[in-house]
Amino acid sequence: MPQKILSQKDYKRMKQEVVEESVYGVGFFDGIFSHLPDYSLVDAVRVISEEGFISRGTDDGTIRNMLVTEAIKAMNYQDFKDVAPYLFSYPREQREADRLVRPIEISREYFEELQQKADELFNLKQDIKQLNQTIDQKIAELETDRVQNGDRVIGLDMEQEELLLLRAPENAYIDDWEVSRDNLLIDYRSDLTSHQQVVDYLVAHYFDIAVLAYEYVLDHDLYRGCADVDRYAIDELDPIDVPNFSTQREFYEYARQFDSFNEQYGTYDRYIMARYQFIYEYSLLEYQHYANEFMNDKLEAINTILSMQDKELIWHEVVGYSQGEHWELAYLRDIEQETREEVLDYLEHEVGAYYRGSLTELAVIKFENIDMEKGFNGTQEHVCHIDQEELFFVNPLEKAIERYPDLAVFQAVEDSQVKLEKSIQQEAPDQHRSL
Repeated sequence: MPQKILSQKDYKRMKQEVVEESVYGVGFFDGIFSHLPDYSLVDAVRVISEEGFISRGTDDGTIRNMLVTEAIKAMNYQDFKDVAPYLFSYPREQREADRLVRPIEISREYFEELQQKADELFNLKQDIKQLNQTIDQKIAELETDRVQNGDRVIGLDMEQEELLLLRAPENAYIDDWEVSRDNLLIDYRSDLTSHQQVVDYLVAHYFDIAVLAYEYVLDHDLYRGCADVDRYAIDELDPIDVPNFSTQREFYEYARQFDSFNEQYGTYDRYIMARYQFIYEYSLLEYQHYANEFMNDKLEAINTILSMQDKELIWHEVVGYSQGEHWELAYLRDIEQETREEVLDYLEHEVGAYYRGSLTELAVIKFENIDMEKGFNGTQEHVCHIDQEELFFVNPLEKAIERYPDLAVFQAVEDSQVKLEKSIQQEAPDQHRSL
């Protein structure tokens, strides 16, 4: 194609001549019809049809001139540059003779065919509009129950004909068992404090931690300011001659030099277990009174013991919405299966969200399960949980997909409807080529 040296001003002038004088006064080569963009022809047919410019008596030449004139009016600047060489007003020295193709005969039959194609396009757009209205109605049916209920449709999957509904927390139906895991050591229904529940569990399941807990109680429940030790276990000495000690460990290190003591107890663990059971024979759960202090002071030692079995005790505080409202949550992490970040996320955004009331549901629902008159029939394809607090000031669909990658098939409602329009247009007969 020869390089064009015309300026934008020149092209605008030529187009303005067509707009003001029509191609009657400008003139054009027949080959122009091969280069008129489809959209401009469709718009031209629509204008001619709506304005009633032609009748049965209109000759073919007039129809051709009308088509070219109205098509050029609807054309953008770039497309007009490609068509301009076919106008008589285009400088002769710049016209590409090889671009002039075989004239297309424009007859009434051809015009009527164009008009039919324009009608098909109009009907197609109406079908798309009606389908989008139906989807909007189904969305509205879920988001309202005669009044706005707070639920929101945040995504559509047009291929599977499903939508993704984000329920308001007050409309979600979540039972406690749905957020509980075996390694969650806290039950909000218990009369015990969080620390008491955890110590109870650890004492019952880990012998070394039970010894640690009993030792802690014995070392803090003093008798006359000293550890209450078994002075009578040393036959070699009169009990009154046994010194005072601050801790049970100090006494044990002293007493192990005596055969009678070693014969009775042997190991430190056996001594602690026996001493605790003797003193607290009628209150073996005495350690519960020291649960909070024990957990704060001995957490590192507890985790050292647990690490031998690839476990770790993780604590996490969850804050509620009311002043002073908070919960202490504890979880026994499987070091080989879970990261600390995963556990903390679970405690904050699942268990914690359930406690404070911000946990809600993401429900996948098929279009067919939403009736315009009867409403939603309750059938859900899939339901997962999400913390509403995670959705503040962010795109809820993007956050949902980040947490549940399988939801990536869903697109924003507006994007899905645009995609639907393009899909329907592609499936329809190729009107542009037929033109």
